[in-house]
Amino acid sequence: ISTPSAQSVSTPSVNAPILWQFKSGSGAFGIYIDDNFCWLGNEAGRVFKLDHEGKVLNQYQLPDGVKCIIADQDWIYVGCDDGNVYDLTGKIPRISYEINESVDIYWLDICNGVLGVSDAKGNVTAINHEDEEQWTKKSKGSDGWMVRCDEKGNVYHGHTAGVTCYKGEDGKQLWNY
Repeated sequence: ISTPSAQSVSTPSVNAPILWQFKSGSGAFGIYIDDNFCWLGNEAGRVFKLDHEGKVLNQYQLPDGVKCIIADQDWIYVGCDDGNVYDLTGKIPRISYEINESVDIYWLDICNGVLGVSDAKGNVTAINHEDEEQWTKKSKGSDGWMVRCDEKGNVYHGHTAGVTCYKGEDGKQLWNY
């Protein structure tokens, strides 16, 4: 049995067009884009609200670096290196969730007021809308680099050993891959 040989097709490389650029003044890890705005947070604690043409509509100064920006319907939340999660929905930032200062937040997600926090030690924490910690679990891996919350209340935690799904209300592990 002979198999046809693959033909090498040369495709010219094409770069995506640059629509606009924005220099935030320091490294930017926190980025969130929706239908209305582009949000950018940098290591200096500055958060910029931009329109889709790159025009600055508003800016905020937080006490420490910004690692992530998330939204829950019309609410905008920013995870800050000082261990707090700030609500930027109003005119000035206000603390919505106080995370333990020893937690090095890697990522956040929120759905229906339940905040999921993933940290540098491989932990994931669920916090309710009243800023009450519901549970904390140590996943099999280290470096909890991702967390997602769904409409059913489940919390998905990505870490160096895979992804683990926890039941939102009590933190019971549902599966791990």
